[in-house]
Amino acid sequence: YYADIARRADLDLDDDEAKALWEHLNRFKESTQTELPFPTTLTSLQRKQIHYFADRLGLIHFSQVRSQISPVRPFP
Repeated sequence: YYADIARRADLDLDDDEAKALWEHLNRFKESTQTELPFPTTLTSLQRKQIHYFADRLGLIHFSQVRSQISPVRPFP
């Protein structure tokens, strides 16, 4: 499933970081957690990947902008 999603998003299928983000979001979706904040140090590509993957997993997601700090917070 990851390969299909990654292909549609023009993501590198061999990118270990993207795969790790996908797996992290999948584990979150299956958990009882209600929020999954990410660090403010994400690159724009990482943020794009998280939003894309969260969307494909059916998670509600948003970026909260505060003084140029905008963590991505997907939640079920």
